[in-house]
Amino acid sequence: MQVTSSLELSDYEQSDMYNLIEKVTQDSNYKPFQLFNAIISTMSALISLSTSLFFIGTWNMYVALILLVIPLLSLTIFLRVGQIEFLIQWQRSGTERTAWYLIYLLTHDFSFKEIKLNNSSSYLIHMFSKIKKKFIYQDINIAKKKAWFNTLLGVMLNVINSITIVLIILSVKVGEIMFGNLVSLIQALSKLNDYSQTVIQNIYVIYNTSLFMTQLFNFLNKKDIANKSNETEKFSSIENVNKIVLKNVMFNYPNSEFNALNDINITIERGSLTAIVGKNGSGKTTLLKLLSGLYKPSSGEMYFNNVSTSNLNMKDYQNRVSVLFQDFVKYELTLKDNVRLSSVHSNNTDQQIKMILDSLNMSFLKPKDDYDLDLQLGNWFNDGQQLSGGQWQKIALSRTFYKNADVYILDEPNSALDPTAEKELFKYFVKLSKSKITMFISHNIKAAQRADQIIVMKEGQVIDVGKHTELLQRCPYYKELFESEKYQDVV
Repeated sequence: MQVTSSLELSDYEQSDMYNLIEKVTQDSNYKPFQLFNAIISTMSALISLSTSLFFIGTWNMYVALILLVIPLLSLTIFLRVGQIEFLIQWQRSGTERTAWYLIYLLTHDFSFKEIKLNNSSSYLIHMFSKIKKKFIYQDINIAKKKAWFNTLLGVMLNVINSITIVLIILSVKVGEIMFGNLVSLIQALSKLNDYSQTVIQNIYVIYNTSLFMTQLFNFLNKKDIANKSNETEKFSSIENVNKIVLKNVMFNYPNSEFNALNDINITIERGSLTAIVGKNGSGKTTLLKLLSGLYKPSSGEMYFNNVSTSNLNMKDYQNRVSVLFQDFVKYELTLKDNVRLSSVHSNNTDQQIKMILDSLNMSFLKPKDDYDLDLQLGNWFNDGQQLSGGQWQKIALSRTFYKNADVYILDEPNSALDPTAEKELFKYFVKLSKSKITMFISHNIKAAQRADQIIVMKEGQVIDVGKHTELLQRCPYYKELFESEKYQDVV
């Protein structure tokens, strides 16, 4: 969990990283312990195997060598099967995630309504069954190979054992060994078979598990690389953010041929309210993630208080930023935890939490003239209270404003709010903008008119910056957005 928390947001936007995390977290609970047990068992079995081989070798060295060669040959074959099994299980981690996601959809309330209404559960169950059948087919094939090799090994050992026993009896008959040694040699032969089987099985487990452990250590090494990078570079700290400047900033998502942002040049200062507008896919949310320090520019420079992000401790900056994301989290926790998760180390009192709730008019959580901060939200746990979409958004807003930050960014803050709640939100936000750096993303031009400056985005570029009246006169694209909104109001 410490490693995953040290990753960048861009890591989580790649399916390969999800596959790696899923496989590592799924198998790391038992694989290391399994490896330890297999090593101990192998060492014990090897000692006993060596003793039995030595005893048989005192009678006939050639027989002892043959009895040693057969397990070694079997071990080589089994290791090859183990490698194939590991690769199959590792490569299907993405499909396993799909199976998990289908179970998640079929067993949680957020998706139940739509699945029930559209009667699509049978289709999803069929998808799940198809995946599981494929897994069963793969597992059966591996099991067949193991069974075939086990059978072949058993036949070979039985033949060799029979021949060995005959040779021992003949040795007794001709007087090479005494009759008492006959029983001892047959017992040693029996134990040799048991110990060789134990060694083969445990080395198979060790090999298979070591392949996983290699992947695990590579994954854990990601944190060490990040820590060493932070140690070797001297970063500037930041206490108060007063100005943000982007110069010729470009951003490209991994595995994408096109830039999500191109040649961004903007300045945002404390004491002003900034709106970012544009159609879907214009790059607004990507710009938000850059401004919040979750992304690093592919090229160009970002400056906070005239300090480049390449020389800045981004953790210090992120401590000064609070963001409401469009896909905000609905924490199935208490009301208090829902609010304070944006700043868990702050010394704010319960009374300050209640003041934040009051400022956003959270009367729906105040049935008895006071807030119950221990109220369980959501319906996953006992005595939970489920909320509407707009109420959950208000909870997310209270969490955003609870954090004592210099920069506040809201992504579509009014998407689930009614007109009254929207008015109250912007009244509070405009007041906050007098002493902070405040920004919001919106499709709503009416909301953007409240801003001191409006950044207009189109296809990953900032095409104009200005006030509402200025943009109407000089920016045809902005005027188009405004006119289309007026048309929607008439319709």
